[in-house]
Amino acid sequence: MTVVPQVADGGVTLALTPAVAIVRVAQDIGLDVVAELRDALEQAVLARPLVVVDLAQVQTIDSTGLGTLVRARNAAHRRHGTLALAAQSRFVQTVLHTMRLDTVFPAFDSPDEAVAILVEDSSLVQEPSKTA
Repeated sequence: MTVVPQVADGGVTLALTPAVAIVRVAQDIGLDVVAELRDALEQAVLARPLVVVDLAQVQTIDSTGLGTLVRARNAAHRRHGTLALAAQSRFVQTVLHTMRLDTVFPAFDSPDEAVAILVEDSSLVQEPSKTA
């Protein structure tokens, strides 16, 4: 897998593979990182239909972080793509489950697993609807 780093500000990195954008978050997600995360997710959704958010270094997430992920997921969906989460901590899994968001995001144990499955399963990239 070829990865081309695109953005490397503070705690959020965006890398592009030929088929997938990978957003890596290197700190807990709260007010101090949410603007940076939002910018990286916006760039990722514009760059690729498949986006993986690597949460391996994230232990906690607050409501602003959840809102940012949901907005990015909706933006990907509008562009006929998929936003998936990888390597979630137990806390993040619990928060997503409590907020009933655990079924909204495809979730994977690792970013590599997410990339492999997303690239292989073309059904996760939606065909644009045709209007008459």
